[in-house]
Amino acid sequence: MGSALAGEAKAPQSPTQLSAEAAPDAFRNLTQWEPVQIEERRDNLVTLSALGDPMLVGFERKRKLSGFSLVVDLKRYLLATLAKTLLPLGMMTLIMFASLFFPTGLVKEKVTVAITGALSGAVLLASVNSQLGTVGYTMAVEYVFYIFFALCLFCILSVLLAERFRAAHHMEIATRTDLAARALFSLTVVATAVAAGMAAARW
Repeated sequence: MGSALAGEAKAPQSPTQLSAEAAPDAFRNLTQWEPVQIEERRDNLVTLSALGDPMLVGFERKRKLSGFSLVVDLKRYLLATLAKTLLPLGMMTLIMFASLFFPTGLVKEKVTVAITGALSGAVLLASVNSQLGTVGYTMAVEYVFYIFFALCLFCILSVLLAERFRAAHHMEIATRTDLAARALFSLTVVATAVAAGMAAARW
């Protein structure tokens, strides 16, 4: 019987210390994980078995089988993992910010970019939750996604508000609305990046 467990490391070990149980080449393809500790031991497997006899079904007895247990502790490279995960989100944020500079005649396109970004972010968030699992830093990642969704909604509302002002022939107010939307969008992104950096440094 073999088993492998991934979790937080207790005491880092060098590859030479790991090589007693497993060759370092066994971990050469791990790009986001670092092997920390390997433990192997003989083990007993206690199970109910009818030994393949259909006549004994329901009258199984306990059987003790000799087994082998292997436990591998892995440590995730947190910053590399989060950078790779959040890179698509950053690209979509830049695309949304660029859409705020589209000409006034491309109102439909501005809204389409924001809606597409929100839908893509929802798919990416589901993927992140399924890949990283229920670990502590996934909550911080989710907060970044929530801010991104708020920016998507903000882009849609600001574009529609500016278009309402233009339809009412308030061109100056519409222009100020566009400028304010760009400035607030930029400040939100910068503040989020700074907060994320501070949180990562203290993790």
